[in-house]
Amino acid sequence: MFFHWDWLRPQLTAPIVPTLGPIHPNALTVSVFEDILRAANTGDFLPYDKDRRWG
Repeated sequence: MFFHWDWLRPQLTAPIVPTLGPIHPNALTVSVFEDILRAANTGDFLPYDKDRRWG
């Protein structure tokens, strides 16, 4: 894990993630944020799970 959650949590005053849009604060986990960073770095897309709704 290359990301420490306590670095970002104080900065998230609104439940909006630029890549995902509005998101429930409890749904934004370290693994989701790391997936966003990996996708941004590679130009790939985030994995899509039709059974899991994020917004």
